[in-house]
Amino acid sequence: MTLALLAACGPSPTAHLPSPSPTHPNTPAPHASPSPGAEADAQHVFLIVMENRSYDQAIRGGYTAELANQYAVSTNYHGVSHPSLPNYLALTSGSTWGIADDGWHSPPVGGLGAQL
Repeated sequence: MTLALLAACGPSPTAHLPSPSPTHPNTPAPHASPSPGAEADAQHVFLIVMENRSYDQAIRGGYTAELANQYAVSTNYHGVSHPSLPNYLALTSGSTWGIADDGWHSPPVGGLGAQL
């Protein structure tokens, strides 16, 4: 997974998170971090994961570039395993639960979706 795009819906915060990776040509530049005392008034958070694409492919033009320019981009998330399912489990629950394939499994606890 090469890009995780966080887009907060609702009133747009005035500051954005920095990108820890180098700036790529023709891509939206990240904005300054919010000050420690600043409160975000985001009502929703969307996580868009672009799998099997490089950062440049995922962010080049189009709607994802608009979202990245308007909201925040997190570029330092890396897959913890191959194939995909363990990565999604780790992303949403904090663990792969020993799962190492893309088969049907019932993890012992609910992830982020169950908590919402």
